Amino acid sequence: MPITGKKSTKDETTGEETTDHYRFFVWKPRWFVLAQTEGQEYKPDAANNAWDRAKALETLNIEERPFEMVDGNCQGYSHHRVIAINPLAVNPLKTTIHEIAHILCGHTTESRVTDSELTARHIREAEAESVAFLVGSIIGIENLSDSRGYIQGWLQGDSIPEKSAQKIFRVADQILKAGSNPAERMV
Repeated sequence: MPITGKKSTKDETTGEETTDHYRFFVWKPRWFVLAQTEGQEYKPDAANNAWDRAKALETLNIEERPFEMVDGNCQGYSHHRVIAINPLAVNPLKTTIHEIAHILCGHTTESRVTDSELTARHIREAEAESVAFLVGSIIGIENLSDSRGYIQGWLQGDSIPEKSAQKIFRVADQILKAGSNPAERMV
């Protein structure tokens, strides 16, 4: 669950007061999602919409290259610290976040590390799409309902392991911080 807040500080020399926004994630069992509530439609805070894709890629040291895959059904792909997004992707920003998540979750380096366990493909896809869903929800990407079906399709009735849930929240937080202005980063 994302936790956001504001912290006001006063400059001792000028007396000027500034407000910093901060954001971090926490996970607690038995919490519910926004979709399970009733009431007025949630409108994200304008401060959360200041996320910058180019800044996130630069901060995370991830390179974007032209999409070269022949498969037109593929929305994007990642390897090492490189992503490529299909120019015909349904939601290019969500796909970008999904591919960044693959990199930050370690999915693109697992095969090169010989002494580590490989994460099963269904968990890799569920982790990356869960990160994309969380980050997309916070920065205001619309039409994320297909993410739930994508995640459920890969999990095939299983639940996300706690270790994966922790990774999802950590990576979502990392992506949000990388694309936000310093004043909005966690204090």
